[in-house]
Amino acid sequence: MPALEIKPARALAMTQDLRAAIGLLRCTNAELSGELERLAGGNPFVQIVPSPVQQIASIWQDTRTVPAVARPPVLPPPPRGLGQISVEQAGAGAPGLHDHVCRQIGMMFRDEDQRRLALCFAEALEPTGWLGLPISSIAGACDVPLQSAEAVLARLQQVEPAGLFARSLAECLSLQAVDQGLMTPAFAIVLQNLPMLAKGDLAGLATLCALSEADVRDILLAIRRLNPKPGASFDPAPPRAVEPDMILRRCPSGWVIELNRSTLPGLVVQDPAGPEASAESRRAAEWLHSAVDRRNATTLKVGQEVVRLQLAYLEGGPVDLVPMSFGSVAASVGVHETTISRVTAGLLVSAPGRGFLLRELFSNALPRTGGVGGISAAAVRHQIAALIAAERPEAPLSDAAIAAHFQAQGVTLARRTVVKYREMLKLPAAARRRALVRQAPGT
Repeated sequence: MPALEIKPARALAMTQDLRAAIGLLRCTNAELSGELERLAGGNPFVQIVPSPVQQIASIWQDTRTVPAVARPPVLPPPPRGLGQISVEQAGAGAPGLHDHVCRQIGMMFRDEDQRRLALCFAEALEPTGWLGLPISSIAGACDVPLQSAEAVLARLQQVEPAGLFARSLAECLSLQAVDQGLMTPAFAIVLQNLPMLAKGDLAGLATLCALSEADVRDILLAIRRLNPKPGASFDPAPPRAVEPDMILRRCPSGWVIELNRSTLPGLVVQDPAGPEASAESRRAAEWLHSAVDRRNATTLKVGQEVVRLQLAYLEGGPVDLVPMSFGSVAASVGVHETTISRVTAGLLVSAPGRGFLLRELFSNALPRTGGVGGISAAAVRHQIAALIAAERPEAPLSDAAIAAHFQAQGVTLARRTVVKYREMLKLPAAARRRALVRQAPGT
């Protein structure tokens, strides 16, 4: 007889909060600040802390926050110390940041263990001169107590020019202010509240410092004469047009990947007073704070897992890229594979000597003869490009010959797949390559 049967089922409801959390996962570091502004929507409990890159842009480039005043211009202090590079030195090829720091480390540290630890700090320097890894990570990689690492860092922060080995923009400027005799209680308060300075809140800073706005304006002018990137003058390479979201570097313990703190905005849940400070607004602020923490933690976990799986690529190059899918990384991280797709969509990684999108390391597997193992499709494309680059111009390799080459190595590769990969590499067919050689002058 027909009958009704009830079966329980569970489904994930796409709530507004869930949509917002998914949106944060798609954001790069540069896009995160704008998304947080949108989600906060004027919530009085939410204070968005601009990233150091945004603070530098606001303080050093936005002249609207400081109205013109009738006073003579104050020239920057003359160069001082070993770290300042003159025009003559620059023309003669000044030493790089790493070489400059290592020379000073050799003069400062006589103890072999301290010198080795100091060189590990030098390896973690970013081109700006800031320290790119947490001190706890460096101490753990060198297997030394945190207190010993802090003592070595305190000595390294005396390296000239002042501001090197800083862990934040405020610390970088503080080291320079102390070096130039500018540090006062009011100056320290302003450095502790750089987000307010970046927003041009001179009135709020004047209240905190118990000074007039004119006095705070003088402090701002003094800050603008400091160098937020003291290591940049040593780098002969032009600055990157796009800041990376993650930084990959080699340490004594192996490859380490970290979020780029220079481009990462922060969020603080504050306690405002007033009728608009409702319990619902506070709950929304706390949720947004936890969502940002989850986004950062998930991004870091994904990056660490990709690095773990692609160690051969980092050591050998594209030819050693191993097959890797969203599903395999998701299973290791403990998230859904769509989350991996969202996180890696536009994530830019800076590595020694190169930069790449994290998604470029994902590649399907091509089967091998006998079904044992597989080879990355990206590695095969790289090998195809290398084969064509090494061919004899008068006898270019046909697509069938390239397919036969891989089949001899035990890789199942059809000729039509070679054609597809060659077209992806924007390489002409064998007949066209032969014609181009014949048309070349002198042939």
